[in-house]
Amino acid sequence: MCHTEKIASYFDEHFFSHGHTYEAHPLTLAPAVASINEMKRLKLNDRANELGAYLGKKLHALEASHPSIGEVRGIGLFWRWSW
Repeated sequence: MCHTEKIASYFDEHFFSHGHTYEAHPLTLAPAVASINEMKRLKLNDRANELGAYLGKKLHALEASHPSIGEVRGIGLFWRWSW
């Protein structure tokens, strides 16, 4: 918890309206939409899954043969292992 009950209870009766300056603003969303479309055009998700399968296979082989690796898990190119 990052605050006390006293502070939290204050906002029960005092509405706190907050938003980020660029939250859901068309000017900031346009690059995100363009990036997503480019990722789709280049089929980067498919490529990440293809490379991730290879990477996962190699990391699981290390997991089996290296005593300091506890667990390997991941998807696509996002992988992690624990000690």
